[in-house]
Amino acid sequence: MTGVLWIVVAETLFAIMRLATRANALALPWAALAATRFLGGAAIVFGVAQLTRGSLRIRDRRATWLRALFGTGSSIGVFYALGSHRISVGDATTLAATAPLFVAALSRPLLGEAVTRRVMLGILLGFAGVVTLVGPSFGTSGNVALIALAGAASYAMAMVYLRKVGPGESSEAVALHVSLVAGGFAAFVFSSQLAAGTVGVAANPVDLVHVRWWALGVAALAGGLSQIALTRAYSLDRAARLGAVSYIGVVLTYALEAIVMDRAPTLTQLVGAGLVVAAGLLTVTSGPDAQLRGDRATTTRRSSSSLP
Repeated sequence: MTGVLWIVVAETLFAIMRLATRANALALPWAALAATRFLGGAAIVFGVAQLTRGSLRIRDRRATWLRALFGTGSSIGVFYALGSHRISVGDATTLAATAPLFVAALSRPLLGEAVTRRVMLGILLGFAGVVTLVGPSFGTSGNVALIALAGAASYAMAMVYLRKVGPGESSEAVALHVSLVAGGFAAFVFSSQLAAGTVGVAANPVDLVHVRWWALGVAALAGGLSQIALTRAYSLDRAARLGAVSYIGVVLTYALEAIVMDRAPTLTQLVGAGLVVAAGLLTVTSGPDAQLRGDRATTTRRSSSSLP
């Protein structure tokens, strides 16, 4: 299979993971959903590493830890949004897809890389899409959207530190590390909520009777396998082209949500998502900088480990 086919497989699995997570949003709080997904995904990554004899040793501890911590921040934004019915799964996916715009905006101050006019246009276009997408429902879902955007910004920081991680780190090691950190943090939050008695209410439910256990398993399995597929994709093709193709995940998520959950997107949602996707395409295919990212495929391919 080619890198493009692998990225389509990865994005399809991610879409399935998001819908499986939403299936339990009325029965479990976001922290429980995130813990199940990441700790289950860690088991998948560990098993693959054992089968392929991949190294799980971390060498650059500082950069890897910073990347894992920002990746954990990203997971909070994603799963808080997926755990709330005040925002659609497609909208949550679109907001998470703004991460490349944050990477572009931060590349100059943090990495010393030039930001071209085309990239600046993409950043402005992308956030115009966010306003279009969120504006009509900001009064009822604004806090969820802001947390999702904060998660995207945290993911961008994770990508910045990923580029600082040395080439000696294996994709399995980085994937396992961030999965354990994110899953461990989510498990700690959930256990703290249980101890404090702050779960079990309508806004933060625990309803084991109505938990769809199969959906928890699907979310963990699809999440772990999607990381592996994404890693494989970035080992076979240029990062810039794969970054552009990855926006198919937004389309797939809206389509599957319409089919499975009977929730078709509105015209405003489609316009907002379209602006964000167009902005992302401008950003990840922006001439010399995109070529530079493509030449760094060995490092960039490890980005799969911090995705939801």
